[in-house]
Amino acid sequence: MVCTYVLSELAIRLFKTLSYSQASSNWACACDRGLVLGIASRVFAKIFGIAGFLLALIGGALIGYSALTVGGLSVSSMVFRGIEALLGFGAIVAGIMMYTGPMRFGGMLAVLGGIILLVLTSFATSAILVFAGGILGIIGAAVKPAWWKFWKR
Repeated sequence: MVCTYVLSELAIRLFKTLSYSQASSNWACACDRGLVLGIASRVFAKIFGIAGFLLALIGGALIGYSALTVGGLSVSSMVFRGIEALLGFGAIVAGIMMYTGPMRFGGMLAVLGGIILLVLTSFATSAILVFAGGILGIIGAAVKPAWWKFWKR
């Protein structure tokens, strides 16, 4: 929120310096403040969504790769690795959901999968990536304005 406000203030000051008349700049400044805040929050939401998607994608791919390449031939080891591979695939799907669809639901799925993976893999780096990607997805969904506020001008 602080970064959004700072960026909006910088944009407003730039607009004031570029305006041609002082009388019109006050009116334009009041009208454009909401527009600038809306645009900045959408940009931050997209950045958080893309970062969450990339972290969940990389973490899920690493979890899946390690689950499919490492392990013994015992039944318990194969079941454990199968669960890890499914959770890695779920993290990839959650990352895609964060990027294309409902960002909050994808973030929650990635956080849930990340918590389970953190417990199963003893805090492996790839599980931390999945968890962090889910957190970024939830933050991006909280920053993102509602769709009806975009059209209400």
